[in-house]
Amino acid sequence: MSGVGDNRQDPTDQAIAEFTDRWMAAMRCFQEAEKPQWKRTQEAMLRFKGLPLDCLPPRLRRRIDGHFTWINSILERYSPQTWDDYQKISSADLTRIERIIDALVGAD
Repeated sequence: MSGVGDNRQDPTDQAIAEFTDRWMAAMRCFQEAEKPQWKRTQEAMLRFKGLPLDCLPPRLRRRIDGHFTWINSILERYSPQTWDDYQKISSADLTRIERIIDALVGAD
C-alpha cells in the first residue's frame, strides 16, 4: 500500500523520467551558442551514454533505437574513434543529428 509521501515509483515511470531528463539536458547542450557546433553535438550525445532502456515502454525503446540507428548511419561516414572526432563532421550532418535528437520526444 502506498501512502502520501511514498517516494517509491514505478520502474517504468522512473525510466521515462530519466530519459526525459537526459533528453532535456541534451537539448540544453544544443543551445550553448558559445561552443562550436561539433562540441554541442558531442556533449548532447554524451547525455545518452549508458541510458538504461530495459524499463522503458517498448514503443519508446523502439523509437530511441530507431533514432540512434539513424544517427549511427550518419556517423559511420566519418568513423569517429574518439569524441573529439566530432570536429570532422559536416555542419549539415551535425544539424541532422540535432534534429534527430530533438525528434526523440514528440508526436509519432
